[in-house]
Amino acid sequence: MLAMPNRAASVGFGQKFTDEISHDWGGKVYEDVMACLAYMEAQPYVDPTHMAAAGASYGGYMMNWLNGHTDKFRCIR
Repeated sequence: MLAMPNRAASVGFGQKFTDEISHDWGGKVYEDVMACLAYMEAQPYVDPTHMAAAGASYGGYMMNWLNGHTDKFRCIR
């Protein structure tokens, strides 16, 4: 199972939308990722003890952020 949340400041929605995370590199995006995670955890086909997260570029930055702010992921890459 793969979940790809459309988090705050996703590209493709214009510069104003992207600029919303300026000076808040982890906050809004972290909240969006955690909301998606909570939804996924509630699904009967998801084992919340075997979840992983991965990202590159800004997603890589967010993997470091997640690593420091939650222990929900068994693996972060």
